[in-house]
Amino acid sequence: QVDTPYLEKKVNTFIADTGIENLKLLSGGESVPNPFALITSRRFETILSICKNNFDYILMDSPPIFIADSIVLSRYSDGTIFVIRSDKTRPTQAKKAFEILKGSGANVLGVVLNGVDPTRGRYSYYYNYGEYYKEKVS
Repeated sequence: QVDTPYLEKKVNTFIADTGIENLKLLSGGESVPNPFALITSRRFETILSICKNNFDYILMDSPPIFIADSIVLSRYSDGTIFVIRSDKTRPTQAKKAFEILKGSGANVLGVVLNGVDPTRGRYSYYYNYGEYYKEKVS
């Protein structure tokens, strides 16, 4: 059984001001031996519920999709943003990860391509109906 009032008070002590208006941070803290057990616990659900009661939006960062934690976190969320690292993630890996995410029932809101090097030529990347495309921009 989770002591919700105690936990709410404790969670509030860990919420940090970022210096950006209306943006707060609740860090994951120290590394734990079994994060999967932590995020599937009743205590985590209670912490998330406390945050939902106090904030309009909650953003959760997760490890790569091939680690089960990501799928579990997507189940707690209203929507998922799929992030791909330019020149690091192979299209076949990205496609497989996307299929896993969609297959888990995640509500994928969009895809972000980060780490694009603008000095390496002008290319446009986009995702459409299960396929990734890269095209030269003139």
